[in-house]
Amino acid sequence: MLKHGRILHGGAMPPAPPSPTVPPAWRRWLLVALIVAAGCAVYGPALRGGWIWDDRIDLPDNPVIRAPGGLVQIWTEPGRLLDFYPLKHSLQWLQWRLWENNTLGYHLTNLGLHLAAALLFWRVLGRLGLRHGWLGALLFTVHPLCVESVAWIVELKNTLSLPPLLLAVDAFLRHADTGRRRDLGAAWAWFLVSLLCKTGGIMLPFFLVLLLWWRRGRVGAAELRTTAPFFTLSLALGLVTVWFQTYRAQAGEDLAALEPLSRLALAGQSIVFYLQKSLWPAGLMPLYPQWPVTPASLLAWWPWPAGLAALAWAWHRRATWGRHALLGGGWFLLHLLPFVGLTTISFMRFTWVMDHLAYLPLLGVLGLVVAGLEALLARLPAAHQRLALAGAAALCLVPATVARSHAAIFRSEEAFWSAAVQSNPRAWFAHYNLAVVLRQRGDVAGAGDHFAAALAVNPGDAFTHHAFAQLLADAGRAPEAEHHLRETLRLDPRSAVAHHDLGALLQAIGRPADALAGYREALRLQPGYAIAENSLGLALCDLGRFDEAAARFEAALRLNPGYAEAHANLGNLHLQAGRRDEALAHYREAVRLLPGAPELHLNLANVLQDAGRHAEAAAGYEQALQLRPDLAVAHHRLALSLAALGQPDRARAHLEAAQRLENPPR
Repeated sequence: MLKHGRILHGGAMPPAPPSPTVPPAWRRWLLVALIVAAGCAVYGPALRGGWIWDDRIDLPDNPVIRAPGGLVQIWTEPGRLLDFYPLKHSLQWLQWRLWENNTLGYHLTNLGLHLAAALLFWRVLGRLGLRHGWLGALLFTVHPLCVESVAWIVELKNTLSLPPLLLAVDAFLRHADTGRRRDLGAAWAWFLVSLLCKTGGIMLPFFLVLLLWWRRGRVGAAELRTTAPFFTLSLALGLVTVWFQTYRAQAGEDLAALEPLSRLALAGQSIVFYLQKSLWPAGLMPLYPQWPVTPASLLAWWPWPAGLAALAWAWHRRATWGRHALLGGGWFLLHLLPFVGLTTISFMRFTWVMDHLAYLPLLGVLGLVVAGLEALLARLPAAHQRLALAGAAALCLVPATVARSHAAIFRSEEAFWSAAVQSNPRAWFAHYNLAVVLRQRGDVAGAGDHFAAALAVNPGDAFTHHAFAQLLADAGRAPEAEHHLRETLRLDPRSAVAHHDLGALLQAIGRPADALAGYREALRLQPGYAIAENSLGLALCDLGRFDEAAARFEAALRLNPGYAEAHANLGNLHLQAGRRDEALAHYREAVRLLPGAPELHLNLANVLQDAGRHAEAAAGYEQALQLRPDLAVAHHRLALSLAALGQPDRARAHLEAAQRLENPPR
């Protein structure tokens, strides 16, 4: 992130800071237009993309974001969220008010912030003395490693936190030039803003010390006093982040357990992985294979001696290019260290590395690329320099093309998980999520294949067994569904939902007595489980124990007064006992709570018809038929009420419709 320097004697550093480089205004605007156009071209395929993976948890399924008073809760009740990123959550709260489920607005926000970060990166490179910082901005805009951060809605925290972090660096450099305290205060304020968006820039204070060394050739008490407020802020919000990661984001997760030596080996391997992807971003994947970490092997440790040798060589050459390599490499390494496996992070359940973690570190590598290019340009005749620059800009078409292709996988959840499975067939989590997507669109066979593939790789995942069992049960494959439910309970015996679902399966295949045990165990594990109370009532009805069943339906309604099915079931019992008025009251409440269920309208209309209230009954049947026109029994019963109301032509029409539905032509 720096300009090549002259050779100095005795290892001394240049006392004067580099001067910011400013191209003519027309050229600046032309380059800005080029950068913006490149960003729009790269991310065009993803702009209409829907919700993917954690997007729903962060936005449409987040009660704090959806609540009108959520903005206050974000700042006063941070424990309701998985992370303490209040500025990010505040922007999401506002976005939900503007766009709700229209994802275009979220994608445009991410893209706009990414472009702003690229332009600020140009500004910082210029302040460090680089004449062609625009090339670094262009590279950052189109770099394929950035796609995951920009095209994935949930990574707003990345794109939102980087611009203020770069503004903090810019203000700090102004302070280093002028000594004005207001610039130092602005740097601290922008750093705070960045950390409240995401604490990914938590290592910035160490970089600021390195930056002062790069400029002054020393780090003394004055430099430490200048950076002390940044360290204080970083420590405070860092501890908050650790608490949220441990007790909120990772709560209840089965994360990969690594010994300290394994973590150290993994850290070195991860650093090499991210550096390689920064320099050669080919073969990008949504989920990378989780390679084995074997600290007993000498090969597992090669990144550390290689890195130390590179560091020693750069230090030896610190009077010239080495100091620049230390600055750019320091940015890369410092901002990567929190995510290389030294501490456990929730995504490590599935993979060791993810592209979005390199979004911030990547700037250090790109800064060095620009500095190296400028060193090469300095050796060329002036007439050839513009041609070389144009060639370098044209070469950006290569990563831009790769990035655009990668951005296309974010056009839908099915495309995303299909790409994950194709690039990493052993990614069981990708198979699981693709199966869920396929099930939602009715592809039962495809969903089953991917559930089976997920279990072939990871047979010990209770969630996959459970989801596969639900798919099989819906497909009428009860024996296989029972097998997977029992396997779910073997792996997770405290799953109240799995106990309930096993009971529901046994009841559906005519074993209500066996179902009772599953429902009762579900209620023992989760006493406030209204669905299990209702299901237990249905099983008791099947066994003829109607008084006990009524008590269970009433218990379900005490737990959840808005439970429409429990109202309908209790109405059935009242009707069976001859208590028509009580039955009507529960049927009406069920229809009010769930007006889109045609069966509930049918039940209510039946009672009204039996009571001789044909006008009300006819209205109920018509409502049921609006929701489900092929409901033959509703046509038949409506014909009876219409006949009683003296409307024979309409009655005949519905009677004929019922007959057509009951006896379709062959």
